Amino acid sequence: MSARVAVDDVKAHRVVVADLDGTLTNAEMHVMMWCFICQLGLFQRVLRTAMFGVFVPLCAAALLVRGEAASIHVLAMVLWGLEDHHAELGKKGSLKFIRGAMRHDVLAKIKAHQKAGCNVIVCSGNFNLFVEEFCEQEGFELLCTTLNYSSGSFSGTCGEPCVAIQKKTRITAHLSSKPHSFIHGYGNSKNDIPMLSMCPTGTVVDPCAELRSHAVSCNWEIVS
Repeated sequence: MSARVAVDDVKAHRVVVADLDGTLTNAEMHVMMWCFICQLGLFQRVLRTAMFGVFVPLCAAALLVRGEAASIHVLAMVLWGLEDHHAELGKKGSLKFIRGAMRHDVLAKIKAHQKAGCNVIVCSGNFNLFVEEFCEQEGFELLCTTLNYSSGSFSGTCGEPCVAIQKKTRITAHLSSKPHSFIHGYGNSKNDIPMLSMCPTGTVVDPCAELRSHAVSCNWEIVS
């Protein structure tokens, strides 16, 4: 499954980058996974609920001890063995969740950039399975954490989580062959600072203390 939504290269010259969880939406990745699970058939729903109950506390522990990337690796285990036809059911729940938790004020700002001819790149630690359909519908490019897939099912593992400095690295690699200039960035946590630092201006959404301080020093817009 592709973790990138193709768009017209004509728009690749002026770039807007945006985080998803906590920036474009009001909720976090594990909540989106729960909405995904709730759309599955009965057996898979019971099985994944049990796995969710085991792995989410481990995910929280990994976040505290080893950071966001480690917690995402743990969360991927909940999807071990999930097959295509189950995933298609679950994706409906993820999309519904994103639409329901959308920060429409932030989306409107980003869509205004897009209407002005900017190429919008959503750069998220979230899984491609959960967020690619939303980005497809909006015409956004997507750089995110890709779930590993083999022989018709998910392996319970993922590629390098697209968080913190990885966001900047992924964006740089993605645009390496295209003439471009960064216009604006959107984020909500200190992990977004490397990505936001690529842009001359930024908007931070309900920022943590560290990002708020950084935003004030850079004279960026703060949205609460």
